[in-house]
Amino acid sequence: KVNIVIGCLLVAIQVCNIIRFIVPDDTLRGSKFLTLILRGTGVRSEFGIKKATAVKVHKLITNAYALHTADTDDEMIRTSKANALLNYNKELEKRETSGGFIWAWKQFFSGAMLDHEGIWSHTRLLASNLAQLLLVISLPLFIAAIANDAVREIYSFELEGNNTPKNLHCNSVFDPNWCTFPQLEGESAGVGICMNVSLQNSTCVDHFVQLEGFARNGFCYLLEEAGINDFFNGTCPELFAPFPDTIYTRTEGSVNDDYCTAPVGACTPTSEDYSTGICIIGFEYALPFQFLEAGSGCSNYTSEGDDFDMLLTRQKELEVIIQEQTDEFMEEYFPKLWMARISLGIGTVTAFLVGLANSLVSIPSQVITTLKYRTGVFESLRDPKFKSFRAGMLQTTYLFGASIWGTIFNIFLVFGFVTIGVFLSVYQVTAPFVLTFLSLLIGVLTTLIVKLLVSLFLNKYNFVGYYRRHPLIANISNLAFECWHIAITSGYVVIRIVKLLIIVVIFIGRFDRPLLAAGIGEIGPIRLDNFPHVFKMDLLATDAHRHPYIERLGMMYMMKLRHGSNFGRKSGSIWRLLFVFALMPWLRKYRISNEETSSKKSLSEDEDVLVRKQSNDVI
Repeated sequence: KVNIVIGCLLVAIQVCNIIRFIVPDDTLRGSKFLTLILRGTGVRSEFGIKKATAVKVHKLITNAYALHTADTDDEMIRTSKANALLNYNKELEKRETSGGFIWAWKQFFSGAMLDHEGIWSHTRLLASNLAQLLLVISLPLFIAAIANDAVREIYSFELEGNNTPKNLHCNSVFDPNWCTFPQLEGESAGVGICMNVSLQNSTCVDHFVQLEGFARNGFCYLLEEAGINDFFNGTCPELFAPFPDTIYTRTEGSVNDDYCTAPVGACTPTSEDYSTGICIIGFEYALPFQFLEAGSGCSNYTSEGDDFDMLLTRQKELEVIIQEQTDEFMEEYFPKLWMARISLGIGTVTAFLVGLANSLVSIPSQVITTLKYRTGVFESLRDPKFKSFRAGMLQTTYLFGASIWGTIFNIFLVFGFVTIGVFLSVYQVTAPFVLTFLSLLIGVLTTLIVKLLVSLFLNKYNFVGYYRRHPLIANISNLAFECWHIAITSGYVVIRIVKLLIIVVIFIGRFDRPLLAAGIGEIGPIRLDNFPHVFKMDLLATDAHRHPYIERLGMMYMMKLRHGSNFGRKSGSIWRLLFVFALMPWLRKYRISNEETSSKKSLSEDEDVLVRKQSNDVI
């Protein structure tokens, strides 16, 4: 049903795209409904970028004009340049709050991120973020459901009872009066050899396999050791054993609440149609002492001194011993049901929260990274490694799949680690070791707190910055702490390994932030963790096409191509430069080449000289 819904949505989108090319633009402009339905998000986003361009240019000019305006409270008369310098110094330390998780999502949902900041969230990023959210919601629930079914299956023997006689696949019947129960050293061997065992179901033979080779010889060896081989005239008969399911035979008249059954170990047929045979009963998967199943019907066939009665008594004694050992094992080693459930619950909730946190930071991370490039926190053209962001643009196609599989692995790893950790903490076998470790940890932390207090006192008493106030005590303290740290730093290294593993497990699904520091994991052009580099490459590629100022510059180029020499003449360009330099003189530095340029007379400098000369001529 989900596939049908998704398919219908895709068909509807394609139909709207076809209609869009048929309907004239004038008709679209005259109908808000058709505009909403037929014009996609791309058109609305383009409008947002153009609106952001107008907002930014207007704000740029308004702020620049405000710098040239004299303060009304100041009676001193200054030139426009003096006012600009004075106001520039006053405004230099003012900051505008931007960035942050909540701020980014507010900007995104209000539309201000596109209409005012001019940051375009392209379709790949939005689709990957939506896929992450869907996985975060569904995958932990799916894992929890599978794990809960497994736990329920494991503990089903405690939760459910079954009083139905076990007679699977075959309607087999035996008569205890036709059975022989051999003994070993005066005690029951735990098996019986019964004649005329009927296999009334015609498909019963399909559940038997013939024993050959090692299996047959081993079974016959057991028969010989138990003295049962004489029943078959000292030869190893043709034997068939149930496989892969267990076959049970029952006494005549067994019902649900009054039955007597036994597992069939092996049979040799005595009729051509395999409907009857001589069977060894009491073996289940070649294990003896599994003859009788609990049922009141077995007591109907017992009598004083009878072999069947001795076998039943032996069986009851064995059942008591096995039950005691089983209860002891279950109590000592088998985990309780609440332990499994609380471990799965905490693991599921933790995996959901970690996955949700990683998916919700995707959009804010894109916004903050883009703003850092625009404000110069991240260098772009002046960065010597910036050229690497302009090569191999096909690498950006990895991001969508990586975000999906990264989220899947992240949820599985967090679920596994947390579930196992909680289970080991509550499991009765490992809980004492965990408590011992916690007590040791508390002792170590207490020691470290004392050491921290002593260190603070000695640092304040012996040092002033980099200089020692009391050299003798400082040297003794350094020697004592250094000897101490030789022993305890092994623990710090182990803690560092654990912290790094936790960080890797939590952030394995994030590709917007590097796990390795700059320069770590880089062997020449090879990067061990290349996804953060590809993420920045994708953002730069988007901003190269959707930056508000590039949008305005592109419009100017298109106007020049359309109107030719009637747009953007040399005189207009000179007046534009005069206007910009007069209104915003600080922009002049961006027209001067980098100081590292070997040539002193670059193209930009020549253009600057030409502009100054032409400006003087005009004035």
